[in-house]
Amino acid sequence: MPTTYLASPEAFTAEECDRIVALAATGRAEPGPVWGGTAYGVDPELRDVHSSFLARADGAGWLFERLDVLFATA
Repeated sequence: MPTTYLASPEAFTAEECDRIVALAATGRAEPGPVWGGTAYGVDPELRDVHSSFLARADGAGWLFERLDVLFATA
């Protein structure tokens, strides 16, 4: 399966990265699911990650605005 990613080392400063980590720490992290063909399930051998939902309104508006620009210019 091809992997698509965007490498942008200048996207965030070290201070902004710290802010992003702090925002992530406020949510409840759960194992990240994978699509199994008929349903989503957790398979740490395929995807060993924890993720949490973060809304734009959770003090993260600045982060989503930056991501919107990064994706639009990718």
